[in-house]
Amino acid sequence: MSSRSAQTTRPDTEPPARRWPGGRWLLLGGTAALALLIAVGAAVYLLVLRDDDSAGDVDKARYELLSDSRYAEAWALLHPSHQAVVSEEAFVRCGVESETRNSPLVDAVEVLKETEGHDDDMYGIGPVDYTLVEIRLLRGSDYIYTNDQMIKVNGTWRWTMSQPVIDAFQVGCP
Repeated sequence: MSSRSAQTTRPDTEPPARRWPGGRWLLLGGTAALALLIAVGAAVYLLVLRDDDSAGDVDKARYELLSDSRYAEAWALLHPSHQAVVSEEAFVRCGVESETRNSPLVDAVEVLKETEGHDDDMYGIGPVDYTLVEIRLLRGSDYIYTNDQMIKVNGTWRWTMSQPVIDAFQVGCP
């Protein structure tokens, strides 16, 4: 009898490679979360941060964000000098608190007019060119008119707060 026929087949005795439990699901979940984050970022970019948007487009988007109680996103469009006056956390907190007194919901936002201007000493910013945006808000059967000064910062339009609103934020919520 040859030695070859005497050999027996043995199962592989080496342990299988260790796998991380749930690794595939974690990878799929992480990939899905990243895709969602990219999609949300792109949506915000397309909504309010395109370079070709007018001052009125961005101001209108701001009112729509506020109407949807999306205060953090509205704060992100605030002029950086005014962001230094009120933190994102305080802006969001004050927005939520204000909803107990007055609903932010508006039915429609309409840009009526945009006019170029210059201010030699804008509150908290200094000398600056701006675009004055006249907005009409529809709330129920009431129209509310507002004029907002929008400033382009690094290619992106930013909204500004009035001096009384800045003063109010410095001591609490307006």
